[in-house]
Amino acid sequence: MSPERAIDLPSACVVTKSLIVNGLNRSGTTMVGRVLGSQPGIVCIGGLFEMVRIIAEMRGFSDKGPIVCKDFTSGPNLITERSEEVLRVQLVRRFLTAVSFPLFLDYESAPNGDNNSWPYGLTPKQVFKLVEIIRTYSPIRDISGLMGSMGRHLGLRVMSAKWTHCHKYAPVFLDSPNAYWIEVVRRPYARISSGLRGGWSMTDADSLRQTEDALEFAGRFRHSRYRVLRYEDLCDDPDNVLLELSEWLGVTLKNTPLLNPLGGPFRGNTSENVVAGKPYWHQRSDQAPRVGAVNQDRWRAHLSSSDIAFINRALKTFGPYEKEAAAATLASTIEYLRLRSRLHTKRIVKAVFNCLGLSVSRKPTPRRL
Repeated sequence: MSPERAIDLPSACVVTKSLIVNGLNRSGTTMVGRVLGSQPGIVCIGGLFEMVRIIAEMRGFSDKGPIVCKDFTSGPNLITERSEEVLRVQLVRRFLTAVSFPLFLDYESAPNGDNNSWPYGLTPKQVFKLVEIIRTYSPIRDISGLMGSMGRHLGLRVMSAKWTHCHKYAPVFLDSPNAYWIEVVRRPYARISSGLRGGWSMTDADSLRQTEDALEFAGRFRHSRYRVLRYEDLCDDPDNVLLELSEWLGVTLKNTPLLNPLGGPFRGNTSENVVAGKPYWHQRSDQAPRVGAVNQDRWRAHLSSSDIAFINRALKTFGPYEKEAAAATLASTIEYLRLRSRLHTKRIVKAVFNCLGLSVSRKPTPRRL
């Protein structure tokens, strides 16, 4: 994206909408973010102001996992006036990290050889002006309003960010009148298979609990500016899905070749790329930079019927998806019992430590089925 594409309208004439693209990891949020970021008048920055992670850091957690399934409208996760200045510092740091991160990865070339541009079509002058907006915006806990103010300065119709595991923050974000939220969901089998191939621990008790919580929330939460998007639907029928999203958002979205944050072609953040340890946006040159360029059923080659049976039993809800038919096997039953045993033991240990006024945590390690 060039700076000219990002700034295509006088800021005085623009009502900028703020939009969050959220989902569990390996659910297709990166692809959906690039669909948006490849449209004129829209910027979508990966990881910008990822609030659940920021709140977790402010509370002293090393990871957002412990609070992903918690409430953010009250209690210790609520941002108050007292914690606003700490939040402001965090937001500046997260913004600079989000917009500069692509510069430090191995990429083919900057757009048009323009070394005066940062990713997402921003110039250094614009980046520092946006930092100034973050430093002065009030109330700083109004993340949607802050994003809208930044987007108006750039002359955008939509200022967007891609988050993961932040579904419970939607009610707070949507308090603002120009806030919109897309919750991306993906068939659990495909998501888990992709994660396992990429080296993530996707079948431990915490990951499964987060999956259940996210699917359950997406199924019950209702708001006129909240929309659940099945990743498979977007890939199978992008023209009609984008037309529906255009009517909902009030901004035209077209099925166009996808751009990475540096302006070159985006070809998907597949697990194959992750395994190869390569940056996601210019690999697989044999793959078209379009939505749905990869077979959505490729997960079937990587999960056995025993794996499917385990997932069927381990997940309490599949949200908008149907369970695959798979008979229980001895291996799937043993794995499920091991999972329940670890979970039960973990609860006992935590209860004992809590009685002593202590806490215990474990760093997750990648594990395959």
